[in-house]
Amino acid sequence: MNKNQLIYVGSPYTHSDEIVMQDRYDQILRITADFLNRGFHVISPIVHCHPLSVKHKIRRDFEFWQKYNFALLSKCDILLIVPLDNWLDSVGLKAEIEFAQDNNIPVEMYSLVH
Repeated sequence: MNKNQLIYVGSPYTHSDEIVMQDRYDQILRITADFLNRGFHVISPIVHCHPLSVKHKIRRDFEFWQKYNFALLSKCDILLIVPLDNWLDSVGLKAEIEFAQDNNIPVEMYSLVH
């Protein structure tokens, strides 16, 4: 990754427990801020849309956000996976990985140990 690339931050988000969703948002918010502070160009639909969803009662499932997320991801140079708990079970993240692979967008893994 370099600082001239647009990086899409992908991670699990939707969960039946609101506390888990808030925690996932908080973790991605912190990681996104760190990248921005280091001069990287990152986009995170979770960071952008979680507050909107909470305040304006917008659905938070992947089915609702899929087209929006794919539109953003299609403009990015890299899909950066943040492997939060149960990331392998995330329907949305699996779909984003598949979309990236189908569209020749490199997929990289973020290390949670920083």
